[in-house]
Amino acid sequence: MAIYVQYGKVGKPIIYNTLPTPTADLKDVIGQVGQNIYLCDGTQWILLSTLAGSQTVHIDAPSTAVQGQLIEEQLAILQASDNNNLMFNHEKFYLNDKGHSEGFLTYTHVGIENDLVYIKTFTITVNNLTWVMNIRSLPEFEYDASTKTLVITE
Repeated sequence: MAIYVQYGKVGKPIIYNTLPTPTADLKDVIGQVGQNIYLCDGTQWILLSTLAGSQTVHIDAPSTAVQGQLIEEQLAILQASDNNNLMFNHEKFYLNDKGHSEGFLTYTHVGIENDLVYIKTFTITVNNLTWVMNIRSLPEFEYDASTKTLVITE
């Protein structure tokens, strides 16, 4: 179990079945309900973290697909935690741009194949459950140790 600072001391959170009504007396109390850790600010409980592991949503589409559609259950899993990720064509994509553009979730994967570095973005349009994948390869480069710079060789 994670250790949290409570009342200036290192301790474990108080385990609750349900969170009590927040009051000034509970200010700075850290509580746990199930897998969720909360902090009381005196007026409300604020979710700090979850102890649950991440979930992976598997995208069932041909390996050559660059667009498709999720089902509502898949989107619900992805939105349930920023730690959740998706898997497409044996590649794991991680959430990096939540809310960067309103109405979209963007997951990314960085990989190396045949000595080429590429970045894949998997962007989900939340209101219609569609997704689009973009692939960008980085130019070839070499590291110049004398100048500590990357030199593009293409």
